[in-house]
Amino acid sequence: MSNFNNLVETGLGVTALGLGAVFVLMVLLSARITKPFVENYEKQKRFITDAGHELKTPLTIIDADTEVLEMDLGENEWIKDIQSQSKRLADLTNDLIALSRMEEDRRERVIHNRKEQRECHIR
Repeated sequence: MSNFNNLVETGLGVTALGLGAVFVLMVLLSARITKPFVENYEKQKRFITDAGHELKTPLTIIDADTEVLEMDLGENEWIKDIQSQSKRLADLTNDLIALSRMEEDRRERVIHNRKEQRECHIR
């Protein structure tokens, strides 16, 4: 019976050490594994924001130019089409930028909540 107890204790000890080692490796490697995903996410977010801002300038110019044309030529179907489509693109661009900001705000809240949770666990 004593040998059996020793075997069980040894097995439990080895299992605990193995699980501890796996946990430590997971913690150490998880940051390394997720780093490319985080970097790609940041690049994508930056691209969306930059693209949105880059589209705003030409759309504003197109809108201003069509207003000048309308003053010179008067109202016509083609100018109204250009104005409606440039307004549509401006709205889509603004929505794109707003979504990007909302996602950034959500991500910052998640990070902040995780930090608070860690601080609570440390205390």
